[in-house]
Amino acid sequence: MTTNLPWKSRALAPALSNLQVLRIAGSFRPLERFWQLKQLQAGADGYFYWKHRRLGGIYDVDAADDARTIGQVFNANLYWCVISDVIVSARFGIFFPGNAYPPEANDSEIYVSTVLTFSI
Repeated sequence: MTTNLPWKSRALAPALSNLQVLRIAGSFRPLERFWQLKQLQAGADGYFYWKHRRLGGIYDVDAADDARTIGQVFNANLYWCVISDVIVSARFGIFFPGNAYPPEANDSEIYVSTVLTFSI
């Protein structure tokens, strides 16, 4: 079962077992001077994953090599409160596997999502 914690990367989404995670994040409102886009917020974050014990496993069975570096995830997101009852958000993420993955399983994984929320 995968939990949906806010700090958890969506491109990798690992269960926490033998994992160490470093997260770096930031956001800003780039178009605050325009009243139509005042509530538009852009953000980005990066996750760096490595094994706590090099010889231990993690829940992703593809990461079976005896290396500590699991990989990095970079996410970008936009969040726009158009009006009080309408919110648009978009998120993009990409996972770059590290040395814990064998060469044949060492492909980047991309995550894209768009959400439109409105209240009636």
